Amino acid sequence: MKHSRKLLTISILLAAFSTHVFADVATTKANLSKRYPNTTFASVKETVITGIYEVVMGKNVAYTDQSAQYFIFGHLFDMPNQKDLTAGVKESLNKVDYAAFPFDNAIKIVKGNGGKGVREFALFTDPDCPYCQRLEETLAGMTDYTVYVFLYPIASLHPNAAAKAESVWCASNQGQAWNDLMLSGKQPAVKKCANPVEANIKLAAQNNIRATPSMIHKNGSTLSGAVPRATLENWLGGQK
Repeated sequence: MKHSRKLLTISILLAAFSTHVFADVATTKANLSKRYPNTTFASVKETVITGIYEVVMGKNVAYTDQSAQYFIFGHLFDMPNQKDLTAGVKESLNKVDYAAFPFDNAIKIVKGNGGKGVREFALFTDPDCPYCQRLEETLAGMTDYTVYVFLYPIASLHPNAAAKAESVWCASNQGQAWNDLMLSGKQPAVKKCANPVEANIKLAAQNNIRATPSMIHKNGSTLSGAVPRATLENWLGGQK
């Protein structure tokens, strides 16, 4: 009988606590909507810090109080356990539907064993981007991977890049033309043909890809910039 009473008491306390939590989250949501009516909040959750709530807005993560008056932007860390509590949320928000990419619009380059179906990624890159060239130098020293190169010239930064991208695409050997341009500075023969450059620009915008070089792993994770080889190898993962 005493055991049953204890269970009942625990159940009542848990129910009361859950109701309180939901009420706090609901109040926070209401205050967010009232203060920022033009902003869409995808989720509002409690954090490990009492009175602080995790707020997701598009691809952004922030933290606020129940009044929604104050915002904290940045990462929340559990220092004793050396754990970044924000990183996982951001990673899930930035995941891309890799399988939905139109790979016929990319130049396929296979190195070594191709990565055995694991070390595979898409690369959005600009022919006149110096950071893209540095990344290509890093990739040239690596092996056992498959990359789908989506030509993505950014006209506002590199007005001549679109013509180069088109000429690379129209070359008889696209992969060779791309490597010659990025690694040796050898300009492709000027050619015109039906090409996916404009489609790639739209695809990048649809997936919130704003800069080059930007990489998307087949698992949906992303990586940007001319990163060091060790970082790139770790990101690709799998057996080489």
